[in-house]
Amino acid sequence: FFFQAEDGIRDQPRSRGLGDVYKRQILNPFERLKVVTMTTSEKISYVGFLKEIKSKWGPELRRGMLPYFIRQIVSWVTLLETDIILKLQARKMLKLKPEEQIPFKPLLVVSVLVGVAVSMIYMPLDIIKTHLQMHKSNSSMKEAYKNISANQGFTGFFTGWRIKTAQYLITCVFAVIVLE
Repeated sequence: FFFQAEDGIRDQPRSRGLGDVYKRQILNPFERLKVVTMTTSEKISYVGFLKEIKSKWGPELRRGMLPYFIRQIVSWVTLLETDIILKLQARKMLKLKPEEQIPFKPLLVVSVLVGVAVSMIYMPLDIIKTHLQMHKSNSSMKEAYKNISANQGFTGFFTGWRIKTAQYLITCVFAVIVLE
């Protein structure tokens, strides 16, 4: 009931569990508030932001929802797939059987590589999401992509890569070890 089809746990194509409601209605508005308070040149409080958008609060808080979900799905699929592939390679290099645990140091190397892979794939989607949430237009993901490409080039999709990579390295150290 909590999970939905895109989590790979339920197989009904149009399933909507509590997890879906949680992600759509709770996480994205918080993400939107975070982006506004981090990127607005003038100082704005949460209450001030909510007063500013009171007539259109629903659509405004959900702005950037599609890229947010695509970003989440892509990052988790990348994490899980990269984790599997790199652990298979580590077991092969260490001559371990599939049921044997990978020692801590090689597992740490795997987690760092997983973190770098996830952050590099995640970053462009996060930049597009942030772009859509910052600008007061109803542009599509394709238009946001074109705008970022035209104004900043390829490197525009990796703005803030150091902090995002550090964030994912920390996350992946825990995730890879737990998944082992």
